[in-house]
Amino acid sequence: MITFTNGVLLAICGPSKLRTLYWPFAGFEIQLSSYAYAYRHATGAKEGQLQIRRLIKTKNPQIETHKYSARTDVHFGRLFALIREYLDALDSGRFNFRPGWGCSMCEHRDAHCRRWCG
Repeated sequence: MITFTNGVLLAICGPSKLRTLYWPFAGFEIQLSSYAYAYRHATGAKEGQLQIRRLIKTKNPQIETHKYSARTDVHFGRLFALIREYLDALDSGRFNFRPGWGCSMCEHRDAHCRRWCG
């Protein structure tokens, strides 16, 4: 869930039993930049801060908060460069392997992706 309150763009992740947040930072950065861009586009306002909060479901449940500064032109430059590269790859029929959390649910993870080498 994504919400905005008191100048903070807040992403709330689903419950997890993992004690530490595993998310490659580059992926995290792209996700946060995407949220910030969508927010700015929809409201015309700039986010003051970005936060990711998640519930850790253990014997003693906790809420973990990760705070990030507002996105800069550098962040958006990286976001749009990645989108452009992805679209160029689609147009040319090129597959660019980008491992992430979705790989655990993908039907190609054990065959196609393991053979891919650039």
